[in-house]
Amino acid sequence: MLMGQRYPTAPEDGSMTFRPKPGFVPVPELEQILRHCPSAESFVNGFTLGDADCDEIVRAAQVLEGSQVYVDPALIAREPQRMADLLARTTRLLQVALDMQFQENEQHVSKLNGYEERVRELETDLEGLREMQDRFRLNADAAGLQQKC
Repeated sequence: MLMGQRYPTAPEDGSMTFRPKPGFVPVPELEQILRHCPSAESFVNGFTLGDADCDEIVRAAQVLEGSQVYVDPALIAREPQRMADLLARTTRLLQVALDMQFQENEQHVSKLNGYEERVRELETDLEGLREMQDRFRLNADAAGLQQKC
């Protein structure tokens, strides 16, 4: 949690439960998943993703989130740089997916704040209309009494 904020779906005690990751992503599949990962240079210089690339990153992140990333000890021994590159690319892909999620969440929060502000305005308008209605009723009652006298 960031700065003591609670997640809305978290239990009252602040704990969060994570489901087990029964499967794993072997290296050949991981390489295939990471084909849409932005390069390290892109991270330094900034980049823009099209809708199709965003969709691919989300799909890849969902696969990675649902499984363990398998680090092959034999590959580490034979090709440590390749394994380090795979893990760095995995991290970059997940960072992009997180950033996309944060941006989407910010948009939703902004919309929600706008809706809440509009509801407050409508409640204020409604209260004013109720007060006006009460004044009209009082005036109508007073006019009715004057006619009877």
